[in-house]
Amino acid sequence: MSEATPGTGSGRGRLAVLGAGVMGETVLSGLLRAGWKADRLVATDRRPERQLELKQAYGVSVVENAEAVASADTVILVVKPQDMGELLGEIADVLTPGTLVISLAAGVDLASIEQRLPAGTPVIRVMPNTPAQVDEGMAAISPGTHADDDHLARATAILSATGRVLTNTSISACIPGWEAFGDRPQEPSSSPRPPSPQPPVGWLHNP
Repeated sequence: MSEATPGTGSGRGRLAVLGAGVMGETVLSGLLRAGWKADRLVATDRRPERQLELKQAYGVSVVENAEAVASADTVILVVKPQDMGELLGEIADVLTPGTLVISLAAGVDLASIEQRLPAGTPVIRVMPNTPAQVDEGMAAISPGTHADDDHLARATAILSATGRVLTNTSISACIPGWEAFGDRPQEPSSSPRPPSPQPPVGWLHNP
């Protein structure tokens, strides 16, 4: 079965969202609406009250970062830029070889992430925009040194749950805005999903 099939993947076939604030919850809720099963998703958050909210709203496991990473073959990093170094240091030793790492953190470039992870780790950087909260977003994605076409296809399938995906060799924070307003540097690589009637339950929370 293909890695792009909802809720599946190579090896362990689990996806971990590290930092389930606004954008992290957007990814979780979008994947569930797209057909992923809750037992294939795991999330992390520092706040106990937020952990409980996520469990109750989506039925996903909410655990510590190291445990989430150890059980996943795809890891999405959705933390503030100033917290990225600490997070990468925490997960580097438990990251299984071949695990795909997808970063949604603004202002943290691919080289900075790759040098803090085990050699050969495939990394993809993503720049999403706010309309992703209602499945009408545009995500620009850029592959790192060790990310191949299969990794790009997996990332595209995941992010398509929240909108359209634009594949680029480099990322600017402006790219999703250009796409949204019609100044398109390149055609998107996937079609939009139908909009959700409601945003995620925690969309007013700070990330």
